[in-house]
Amino acid sequence: MDAISITAGQSIQREQATAIALIEHVTGFTLTNFEVSMDANGTVTRLKVEAKSLDRWIVAHSDELGRACIERFALGRDERKNVRRFDGVPAAWEFIGRSGCEGARSALRSFANYIADNSTSGVARLAVRAYVGRLLRTFEPEVSE
Repeated sequence: MDAISITAGQSIQREQATAIALIEHVTGFTLTNFEVSMDANGTVTRLKVEAKSLDRWIVAHSDELGRACIERFALGRDERKNVRRFDGVPAAWEFIGRSGCEGARSALRSFANYIADNSTSGVARLAVRAYVGRLLRTFEPEVSE
């Protein structure tokens, strides 16, 4: 089963580019990774989605066994690191938490809700979920011969 993925800098279809641009425009998050594996029925079997903003990073993933979760990180201060934020303050990613999900679709829903809640504009959860769904619909299920 080959994974279909979109990573930063990769050439993508026009529909995928439109959905990504909508998500990034309304939320202020940049999608850095979007990997999806589907079976012949169109069911998502494996998933890894990552998005970053200036001070947040979220990762949603799911495996073939149905285990899924989202992990959240925030940009914090760490005087020992040489990493610096845009304003010159020393920074490092700090783990905020992990939430278990019932499956890949639930993980995508939680991912969309999180980036909507932490967006730079007051965007509605349903709008972001619709944009993420639009991106997911651009992937084709695998057809086994």
